[in-house]
Amino acid sequence: MLAPGVDWATLHQAVQAIASGLQPFTLPPMQVERLDDFLALVPMASAAAQAPIHQAAAACVTQLQPLAAALPPAELARRRAGGLTPRQDELLQRWGYPFVLEEFRFHMSLTGPLSLVHADAQALVHDAAEQFFADLPPLKFNSLALFAEPTPGADFVLLDHLEMGA
Repeated sequence: MLAPGVDWATLHQAVQAIASGLQPFTLPPMQVERLDDFLALVPMASAAAQAPIHQAAAACVTQLQPLAAALPPAELARRRAGGLTPRQDELLQRWGYPFVLEEFRFHMSLTGPLSLVHADAQALVHDAAEQFFADLPPLKFNSLALFAEPTPGADFVLLDHLEMGA
């Protein structure tokens, strides 16, 4: 949610400024991995090879957070109840999310909660995902996408793609 007085044009300009300040790059090779209770594609590369991803994420967080509304107290309490480390709690309070900056781990979610299905089905899904994504071509990271959530819980709607380095 945007902060009071912040409109679409202001947000769009801020995202455009971030995108123009970033250079396109190719993501490191990806692999299927289980993260907590879901499957995701994650980079196989070293931290150094992931630096461009982290730089882009940090720029988005630090430059766009001032445009965001503060978390409602109930949402802050819900997120804090999740067993955060002291640093994650600090990041949550400062940036509105605990897994940013050095706590950020780039991933592309592939499934919802796996605990909702039987262990045999989990294994089948994991194997199928590994097979499906085994020959994934190099992925170019060359734009930032701006999405909106029309109402809480609704599907996100793509508003714009902003080319990096433009």
